[in-house]
Formats: sequence, structure tokens, C-alpha cells
Amino acid sequence: MPERVLVISVDGLAPRAITPELMPHLCGLARSGGACFTARTVIPSITVPAHASMFRGVDPATHGLFDNTPRPPGGVAPSFLAHATAAGRSTASVLCWTPLDLLLEHDAVCHRTAWAAGYDPNDDLTVTARTVEALELRPDLTLSYLVATDLAGHASGWDSDQYRAAAASIDARLGELFDAAGPETAIVVTTDHGGSGHNHFDPVPDTLETFVVARSSRIAPGSWWPTASILDIAPTVADLLGIEPSSEWVGQSLTGRESAWADEVVRLIESMAAESYGERVDMLSHSLQTAANVRHAGGDETLQLAGLLHDIGHVLGQHTDAATEWGVPGHAEVGARWLQQWLPASVVEPIRLHVAAKRYMVAVDPGYRAELSPASIATLEQQGGPLTADEAAAFGNLPFAEAAVLLRRCDDLGKIPDAPPEPPASYRELLVQMVSDTTCTRSGVDRLT
Repeated sequence: MPERVLVISVDGLAPRAITPELMPHLCGLARSGGACFTARTVIPSITVPAHASMFRGVDPATHGLFDNTPRPPGGVAPSFLAHATAAGRSTASVLCWTPLDLLLEHDAVCHRTAWAAGYDPNDDLTVTARTVEALELRPDLTLSYLVATDLAGHASGWDSDQYRAAAASIDARLGELFDAAGPETAIVVTTDHGGSGHNHFDPVPDTLETFVVARSSRIAPGSWWPTASILDIAPTVADLLGIEPSSEWVGQSLTGRESAWADEVVRLIESMAAESYGERVDMLSHSLQTAANVRHAGGDETLQLAGLLHDIGHVLGQHTDAATEWGVPGHAEVGARWLQQWLPASVVEPIRLHVAAKRYMVAVDPGYRAELSPASIATLEQQGGPLTADEAAAFGNLPFAEAAVLLRRCDDLGKIPDAPPEPPASYRELLVQMVSDTTCTRSGVDRLT
């Protein structure tokens, strides 16, 4: 069924900055629809060429834009706004940077708002107000553009406190736009690029990784896409509007390709049965034992789930160059990044810190090293050895340090061969509850019982 559609591009919002605590509105939208937090932009990962690809569904080699020089793109691929207008749909756009407005055909938009504010820090407030006004006209398709994260990334760095503050301010604007659009409007939120250091020009993973979040009556809550491209935005928008995509577009609609995120977590957990990484038990048994140990130690349900998922980064990164016979040295960060948009910090942060917790405990407890398994001792050196005194003091002050230490102790105890398996179904239900009460199919639960 055709829907009204609101498309929001957030300039420079890296997926690694997105968490439910920092961006509750965006993560809530993901839970109510579908998301891919491992999407990819084009090369060069620069604002104008990336947006040309987003709007027109073709790569820079086709539209001919490779920098931020203000000029219209080449080629014959229409923007999704022009394509919608040609199909008889009403359209609106609100763009606070004129080089992006030049990417749209002169007759592409029915209600067009564009100005050259020079990337003013207050642009997002103005964009939000004018987008709310545009939505009151009830157009079939509305495009809006927010900029605070890109400004903060260039000024202070993509992993700075200032960048996190900008992401939080963006989320507040998103909440206003979601409210103005209403529950019946399909919403697509995406970005043009991530960033590394103070720029987004180098073709490295932190720059090229982007995200797509979409809510629609046609997308089941808690859905995900394992991969997506900036080239998929135009055909997805057309699909939600109920019109055929342009034959010139290279990407394809994401709608209809989604599956339950919880089912993918189940698959990853099940796949651990084939891995051991030098321990006496397979990783599925180890993970279930760790979760049970947390429960027996009095840990709450979120920490129990952290126990179940603490080594998921090993299977996520097992085919990368970083993998060794002991698994993935950086598996804690790999797993935490993959989980962090969907689950609360009380689950994710102990996972992120459980390797550092081992290094911390070796540093502060003289007898702890003797309790480690041979595999844990071998990986300790890969992971940097004991923390220094200053590092240990800093770790002890982290918000989830105590939880990470408890998780680490339960991790160390979860290596008993032939231990009676814990029934995993309760953890599957807990996972589903934390994401959404409607994210799983009954078959997904049955597969783990």
C-alpha cells in the first residue's frame, strides 16, 4: 500500500555513535521498523557526491561528481523527488546548503525550501521548523537534511565528546520530526558518510560505514538488513510511495528483503557450537555457562544476556584478517559495536569491557593470573597484557567496570567440559523482550528450545 514518506539525511552520523542512550528516538525508530547499521556509502565519501548518489541511485562514475563543487550532476538518472513528482506525487524539500539543492532538478519539488546558511550551528533548528511546516501541507514525499554531526566531526573529531553532544542534539530534532510526521508516515533516516579523526575523505571503514533506518507499515518491527548501500535509498523511497523505480537506478529497494534481527542473533549463537578457540568447551556451551554463572552470582537479566553474548564478536569477525587461532583479539569491541544500537548499555558495555576487565584484574589481583586458562593467558598478551597503574585506576572509575568484572569472573568459570547445557530459550525470550515484544517469530524461539 502506498504511504507518505519522510526522508531525513543526517550529515556525517557514524553508526558507532548510535546507542539507545544517546539517540533514543533513532534507535526507537529502528526497533519499530528495520535497520542496517553496517551500510556503505560511495567513494569518494564526500557530501555532494554521496548525496548525489543517495538522491539519484547511481555511483559517482555515473553522475560525475567527485567533490563539493556546487553544480548539477550529469547522467540521466532522476532524483527520487523528480521521479515521484513525475509519477503525480506531491513533494517537499528542506535543505540548508545550496550545493545539495543543485542536485535536484529544477522541477523536482513542489514545495522547495533551500538557503545558504554556511553551515550555521543553528541550521538544524531552522531545518526542523521548516520541515514541520512542510509536513503540515501533507506532501506524499518530504526530504529534510540535518548537519550538526558533520560540523562537530570536522571541528572536534568523530569520536569526541562534542560529536556525541551533536548526535544527541540531532536525535532531539529527529524526535520532533517523527512527531510531526505522525505514525502513519513511512520514515527513512540515513547518512552520507561516517568519519575518522577530523575528516571523512579517507576510504577507511569508519568513514565508509553508514546506516539506514526505516519504519513502514510493510516492515515488521525489529527487522534488519545485513547489508545496504546508499544506492538503495532511491528505490526504497519509490517502493514505499508505491511507484516503480527508475530503470536508471543501480540499487534496489530494501523493503521485502528484511528479516528479524533477533533471528540473526540466534543464528550467531547457534554457530558458536562449531568454535572453541583453544578452550576445552565449544563457545556455545561456554556462552551458556557464562550466562548461567551470572545468574547464580546474582547478576540481573541484562548482565545475564551480556554473558550469553560476550563472545559474539569472535563469530562476527572470524573471517577477517584480525582472526587468529585464539579467535579475534578485538572481539569485545566488534561484538559491542554490532549490538549497541539494539540493546541497552547495561548489556553492551560489560561486553565491550570484558577483555579490559581481564587486563585490569591481572593488574590489581596478584593471584588472578594463575586462575586463567592457557587460552586466556595466551590472549592476554595479544590484548596488551596487564593494565598500567594509571590505566587500572581509570578502568575502575568507568560506569560499568563492576559489571564487567563480574562478567569476567563468570566468563572464567564457564569452561567446564560436558557441563549440563542450560536451556537457551529463556535467554532468547529475554533478547526479544529487550528489542521489542514483537520482533521474533515463533519458529525462531522453537529453534533454540
